Amino acid sequence: MDLGDAAAAQAIFEQIGADDHFVSTAADLTYGPLATVERPAIERMLAGKFWGPVNLVQFGVQNLRASGSILLFSGLAADRPAAGSVGLEWALNAGVEGLVRALAVELAPVRVNGISPGVVETEGWAFMDEGSRKGFFSDLATKLLARRIGTPRDLAEAALFALTNRYPTGGVVHVHGGGSLS
Repeated sequence: MDLGDAAAAQAIFEQIGADDHFVSTAADLTYGPLATVERPAIERMLAGKFWGPVNLVQFGVQNLRASGSILLFSGLAADRPAAGSVGLEWALNAGVEGLVRALAVELAPVRVNGISPGVVETEGWAFMDEGSRKGFFSDLATKLLARRIGTPRDLAEAALFALTNRYPTGGVVHVHGGGSLS
């Protein structure tokens, strides 16, 4: 569902019954200096990364079993902003991580955790031509401590940990190959 659309999110949550886990991976990222990014792109970033998790909790928490959990995705930019990558991306990811901590306190005993991915080889990089993308991945892999780019499987395994281990709450699992250190 489009969690960034409050009315749509509310309508969906009114239709579904109780559930064990909710996961928000929403992101509509835009790259470039903030001064030059068009307003509609900023609005899309806010809708997915900020309003999505807010709407998920506001409209969905009544459907979540007390033994359940919420998992929100942030990103490496929260720890390591890059020039030209829109300061808003840093702020939104850092905000998601703050929301994880605040919601863990507010919604206890419902567990709330986050996943902070680094560069992961997905269709999200399709804006680059194949040669540029392969060169970028190859160059970055030599700089990461893990010496490779992340895969969707890496994120899935981290998500399964966060969803099934019933003890962690209020934390963020960093799945970035050491990206914040390299």
